[in-house]
Amino acid sequence: MTEIKEDANTKLGTVSGEVTGIKQDLISTKEDFGRQLVDVKNVLNEGIARIPANWPISVKKANAIISSSIFARIRSAQCSAWATFS
Repeated sequence: MTEIKEDANTKLGTVSGEVTGIKQDLISTKEDFGRQLVDVKNVLNEGIARIPANWPISVKKANAIISSSIFARIRSAQCSAWATFS
């Protein structure tokens, strides 16, 4: 009976040691993910800080310039076509 008890205690100690090891691995992984999340947040904040405050206005202006030049080319092509066929 003592042998069985000692064997059970040995196995229990082994399992307990493995569980403790897994627990430490999980804690380390959680800390690593926390550091990586902070790194991602910092990179995003730096990128956002670089965007000028007037960027949406600049995009609107660029789109307006592009649109007006496209429409100017279309009008020019239409005038050329009318002149050719007139």
